Amino acid sequence: MLDAFPNADALFLGNYLIPYMRHSATRLKYRKLVALDDGTDTLRINDLRKRNCFGENFRERVPIWKSIKSYIRKEYIDWTLFDEHELCFFSTYDLEVKKSDSLITNNYEHLRRRLNNQRVVNEVYFLGEPLCEDGYISDIVYSKYLTRIQQYFAGQKFIYVPHPRESNDKVTNISAKHGFPVRRFNVPIEIQLILGEQQPIVLASFFSTALDNCRLIFGQRLAIKAFYIDRQDLNVGYDFIYDIYDYLDSKITYNFDVLRQY
Repeated sequence: MLDAFPNADALFLGNYLIPYMRHSATRLKYRKLVALDDGTDTLRINDLRKRNCFGENFRERVPIWKSIKSYIRKEYIDWTLFDEHELCFFSTYDLEVKKSDSLITNNYEHLRRRLNNQRVVNEVYFLGEPLCEDGYISDIVYSKYLTRIQQYFAGQKFIYVPHPRESNDKVTNISAKHGFPVRRFNVPIEIQLILGEQQPIVLASFFSTALDNCRLIFGQRLAIKAFYIDRQDLNVGYDFIYDIYDYLDSKITYNFDVLRQY
């Protein structure tokens, strides 16, 4: 099916880490390969490319259920994988790319032009992340952090906004345990806050890319807080996660904060 597509000026990949994405790039003809921003994975992809870690032997440390799926795909699907010599990143991150790569910075200019004077309500939107599902921390540790963060925002209505990849059982359990409401949106939070009629007084999470995206979009119009996860509480991904926190630390302003103590 891929062979049926004609030549293209540019081929856009949603996530360069995924084998079938890179497989598609071997079957299509194009002049330029562009990696679209895929959240924090963008940082991992850039780091791996700078260290020349991609290729047939590339293996990402993933939860066991993902490893099984990857094994089946490798054994029973004829992937053709490669590491493109020249890759263009389209990203909000200020990446230092390898010499052969390039970067187009996304500053959300179009979305910023769509901003209206939304009504600000005394609510805190906390963006959930699939950290338990991806094996970074345990359910128990995740719940303990939510307790601390909810106490930090005592006196304000705390709303939990689940990530699409979070387990429904997990979200139901933490909502019942902590007593906060869950609010789901049909669009990314960035779009919801732009097109919706109201916005929270604070947007918070651990290290969700949406925090940095909203920093770029809303500027001084929205208070944003990222909460540190202590290194000893992480099962995997220490260096990767703390690289993200270091990046967020570099963007701190009076309305964008990264909290170590809370």
